Amino acid sequence: MIIGGLLVLLAIGSWALAMGLMVKEAHDVESLPLQTESQTVQLEAGDSTRVFSESEQARCTVEGPGGRETNNGYPTAPIDLGSGDLYRVMTVDADESGEYAVECTAGFVLHAQGNAWVPLPIGCALGCVGFVTFVIGLVLWLVRRSGERRAHPLAG
Repeated sequence: MIIGGLLVLLAIGSWALAMGLMVKEAHDVESLPLQTESQTVQLEAGDSTRVFSESEQARCTVEGPGGRETNNGYPTAPIDLGSGDLYRVMTVDADESGEYAVECTAGFVLHAQGNAWVPLPIGCALGCVGFVTFVIGLVLWLVRRSGERRAHPLAG
């Protein structure tokens, strides 16, 4: 039961860390100046960068070593920390190393793919294992306690 409780506390700590990292990352994105001209970013194979726009309907194109790509998905929920909404409209995944030119129909910013989300699944796993361990420990403790009461009836 104690181990389960400790795992749940670790899960809460992991979740709090992830939330703090995600708020910091959102603040970093919001603090970047909006670009209206084509922007070039150097990416290594396997790297990625995200494109955030002030308009959720922004059409963006990326020209890179592998050819031309346009966004054709739905934007995610807006980032808003007080200075206005930004929508993630595209992710540029580099299949090959080289320069990638990004252009959008509305103001946009480029931000490297962050790892702020990494502690979330760890926290979820710890929370699940911790909760199950806590419940099993609690049931075993209650069964043992009940057995001890039956073995030593009160004299009356």
